[in-house]
Amino acid sequence: MFAMVMPGQGAQRKGMIAPWLDDAGSARIDEFSEAADLDLRYYGSLAENDEITDTAIAQPLIVATSLLVFERLRDELTLPDPLIFAGHSVGELAAAAAAGAMTSRDAVRLARLRGLAMRRACDHEPTGMAAVVGGGLCDVTRAVEELGLFVANVNGPGQVVAAGRLDELDHLRANPPADTQVKLLPVAGAFHSPYMASAEAEFGAALENTPVVMARHPLLSNADGALVIGPQDLKHRLVRQLTRQVRWDLCARSLRQYRADIRVELGKGALSGLTRRERPAPQAIQASAPETVALVREALTQWENTPGPIEPRLAS
Repeated sequence: MFAMVMPGQGAQRKGMIAPWLDDAGSARIDEFSEAADLDLRYYGSLAENDEITDTAIAQPLIVATSLLVFERLRDELTLPDPLIFAGHSVGELAAAAAAGAMTSRDAVRLARLRGLAMRRACDHEPTGMAAVVGGGLCDVTRAVEELGLFVANVNGPGQVVAAGRLDELDHLRANPPADTQVKLLPVAGAFHSPYMASAEAEFGAALENTPVVMARHPLLSNADGALVIGPQDLKHRLVRQLTRQVRWDLCARSLRQYRADIRVELGKGALSGLTRRERPAPQAIQASAPETVALVREALTQWENTPGPIEPRLAS
């Protein structure tokens, strides 16, 4: 099975939209800019990296880029059916739109509102996040929670992100769990933790009035890797995501069970690198520029010529 995966915050970089601004992409980014009430053409083409680290800018920029890439692939290629979607953190909005559960304009608009709400939540208390690389999940979780911190992301084996107060993160960095390295991340606050409670309430109100329908393609939730079962389930998961863990490791497990052996990352994030660390490693394609469309076309041809079942491999 083919999978399309959408990166989350951290995928922003200078000029990320510029390669996709042909006539159709240019018109589309103007539509997205109107929906977000933000000049995404400027921020995605000309702005410096330090201008786009603001979460209220990065989030709609990342979602808009993923959707521009998806629409280019959809228009130039015959995408397979079935096709499965998943997104990391804010990337779940792009995944939901690509899967047909909401419009692309609404996904970009919601990403902007989500980013603004999270930026305001960051003003309440000095918080942040830190990557904890190495060690076992149980040992790392115990060490993180003993300091009053939260496990915000579990991206894969030895790939955990902790969130909480800056002084507690400093203590974690000075006293890392056994066999780990701790690195503070350049983010504005403790995302995916209870520190985002005010943002959760604010974003929930915005999402409540947004039309959401049954997705046309399977969509995995980054909360637990489960299939989203309908519009209300999707809304609930998108809102709760702000204060709950991102379990990309469980999404990866579900993708393996659904035999998603070819995964296309729509943008230049960290998901392709995580995919390549899996054993056995699926084929990972990072669609970060128009010339990578040819790589997706080649993978599609290979997939079409490889017979085999598509039913899920259920874990024993």
